[in-house]
Amino acid sequence: MMERHFDYMTPTWFKRAHLYTGSLDALRYRFRMDEEKAAIEAAVYAEVCYEEARDVEERTFSWDEDGTRDLRAWLEEAYVKHNA
Repeated sequence: MMERHFDYMTPTWFKRAHLYTGSLDALRYRFRMDEEKAAIEAAVYAEVCYEEARDVEERTFSWDEDGTRDLRAWLEEAYVKHNA
């Protein structure tokens, strides 16, 4: 079974800040919460800060159980890709 690194990220967890950045090994990530649209704008990248990264991948997810489940799956895929 594949290790799951992001299970703690629930809809409630995302209420902690409007902008959140973090990293896990070679993966870097950034989330911006849009309360009006009930959406999470997510980005993944490697090596440098978001503003300087040239390999940014961005997606928007709904800020609910289904959306955060999809976001966690996307992050797991990105983790594998950036740490291969």
